[in-house]
Amino acid sequence: MSRKKNNSNDKPGLTIDYFRIGVMTIEKFKQALWTDIQILKDEHNVKYVTKPKLKETLIKAFGCAQIAA
Repeated sequence: MSRKKNNSNDKPGLTIDYFRIGVMTIEKFKQALWTDIQILKDEHNVKYVTKPKLKETLIKAFGCAQIAA
């Protein structure tokens, strides 16, 4: 996790990057995302979020072309 650089009008943000994990199943991604949400809640006492954003590159199988969205 890393904190987002802050513009003068923006509230602090957080980026969770799964790039290093590489290709993963949707189940593994779900578990990683849930674990990070729990960490935010339990260790950082986060109670609310605003403007959540999720952007993923999707593929049908390991090594196949992306799904057009």
